[in-house]
Order: sequence, then structure tokens, then C-alpha cells
Amino acid sequence: MLRREVLRVVPVGAAAALMQAGTPAAAQPARAPAGPPPPLPPAAPESIGLSVPRLAQVTEVLAATVAEGRINGAVLGIARQGKLGWLRAVGFRDSSQTEPLRADAIFPLAAMTKPMASVAAMVLVERGRLKLTDPVAAHLPAFREMRVR
Repeated sequence: MLRREVLRVVPVGAAAALMQAGTPAAAQPARAPAGPPPPLPPAAPESIGLSVPRLAQVTEVLAATVAEGRINGAVLGIARQGKLGWLRAVGFRDSSQTEPLRADAIFPLAAMTKPMASVAAMVLVERGRLKLTDPVAAHLPAFREMRVR
């Protein structure tokens, strides 16, 4: 049976979290608490196995969703092999649709963090880097002393 790799779309900023989340805390290198991580290096989509026509099609769907008035705007970023292959912004930054959306826009994710964390965990389970039966403290040492009252 041929297994196809599924392209997972995650927020570009979450890529670093996905990369670190599957590494046990003891194996993680020490980090300085400096600013944000460096941006991913850009790459031609084809060089990392992405299809430009399909990426353009997804971008067009987002633009059509903006045109229909269902959303104000969206940023689509796709990284693969540690390189950013596609980053496009469509739509507007504000409800009055006067200011165009930029690719470096910051969005409040609110309750979206839960499904994103769940998907990230399932990706790690699928890759064999995390077991659902693992104690949380095995991957997040700050929870080692946490007790339920």
C-alpha cells in the first residue's frame, strides 16, 4: 500500500513549537530567553516538494472567501523541511476593509489554541515521538510538581 504524506498547514509561528514538542526535555539544548526565533529561510516551493499551482489554488479559495465576506482576511504560510515555501496574505486587516492585510499580521487565536495543540500532539503520536500514555511531565518539566486538588 502506498502511503502519501499529508501536507499539514499550521501557523508559521507554531512550527518551532512542533519541532521542540517531540523532543524530551532532557534532550533539548539550553536556550537563551532572548526574543522570537529567527524566521524560516525562504525556498522555492518546488525545491521542497510543493506544487505552485495547488498553492495558488488554495490562495484563490481564501481570496474568494474574503470576496464573499465570510472573513476579512487570512495569511497562508506553508513550511517544509525547515524552509518557508509559501507565504501569502489576502484580504484586509480591519473590519472596514480599508487596510490591506500583511503577511506579518498578528492574530488573536483565542480558543483555537486547543485544536492546534491537539493536532500537533497527534502529529507527534503519528511520528512515534509521543505516546498518549506518556505523563505530561516527561515532555513539559514544569508540570512535574503539579498536583490535582
